[in-house]
Amino acid sequence: MALTDPGIEDRSGRRVFYQEEWVQRRTAVIRMRWRVGVDTRTGEHTLIKRYPPRELRGDLDDLYRRWDGDYLWYLEPPDDSAEPSRQEVESALAQVTRSREQIPVAAQHYKIAIRQALVRADQAHAADGEAIPDSGLPEELRERLFAIRGHLARAAKILELENEVRRAMEQAEQSIKQLEPLAAWSNRMTVDQGSPTGLSEPEWQKLQDRSDDEIDRTQTVRAEARASLPPDFPQPEAKFRRSGKTLL
Repeated sequence: MALTDPGIEDRSGRRVFYQEEWVQRRTAVIRMRWRVGVDTRTGEHTLIKRYPPRELRGDLDDLYRRWDGDYLWYLEPPDDSAEPSRQEVESALAQVTRSREQIPVAAQHYKIAIRQALVRADQAHAADGEAIPDSGLPEELRERLFAIRGHLARAAKILELENEVRRAMEQAEQSIKQLEPLAAWSNRMTVDQGSPTGLSEPEWQKLQDRSDDEIDRTQTVRAEARASLPPDFPQPEAKFRRSGKTLL
């Protein structure tokens, strides 16, 4: 069990708490979630919202420690915002999907460009009768070393290739930020509460679950793309303290 106190109140003035339970069932983990409100004047505890259980494949310890892929239920929509329509949420969801799909395209372009630049460098060394750097090492490691050296040397062409990937990642992050406050509206919808847009509480919950899943996929792709780039740290921080060697 986990109990979170975000330090906020709902529109009824109740202190909001997030409560969740994780249960291992063979190869799956069942995650159950509740929002509970406490009236600080009377001490009364109220179940504000019960979320449908979510099933995750894997081990409880690993899943509990990983990046939280279902975090939208923690969020609150802006106080002065109006309930969005289904079309607005669907449009924001589609934008996250489009931006996610651009990340591997940019990452692949980066890898191909690095590989081609390394081949040209090897050919130039061979033509001049010079020793080829990193000769004998696996090609993947040679490409990695080539990219890291170019990054640390602040070579313009290498940095522009990296920036193409980072721009795609940043665009995805912006798309996620635009989706979050819209999908968070599901947290205000309860079974006994009407919706100006005509969406029922179960329909709102499906939209939030889809948003959580799409954000999770996008964050996974962003992490994979980030891992393909050299560490984005100032040069002194990218070295071991004593040896001065760069960490791959």
